[in-house]
Amino acid sequence: MKYGDKVDRAARVDFVEGIGGFLLDVVGVWKFQMRSVFGEEISVEACIVAGCGDEFLLGVDFLQSHGATMDFERNEIRYSEKDVQL
Repeated sequence: MKYGDKVDRAARVDFVEGIGGFLLDVVGVWKFQMRSVFGEEISVEACIVAGCGDEFLLGVDFLQSHGATMDFERNEIRYSEKDVQL
């Protein structure tokens, strides 16, 4: 799964809003397994957006569902798992 696996279902949305308000087509859904710097596995289902081939964006809904907090002064994202802050 070096580049993820295609998920056999339709995306929840047909398009997303880009910077400046223009709409970008969603062309599919892929599932990715990532490893944090602490060695933990994180599974993400992501919408693939037409024209965006080398960037990855995690949405606020995903971060909130994993209990993540953003520290803009340190440029870090932290989340808690099993009562341990990582």
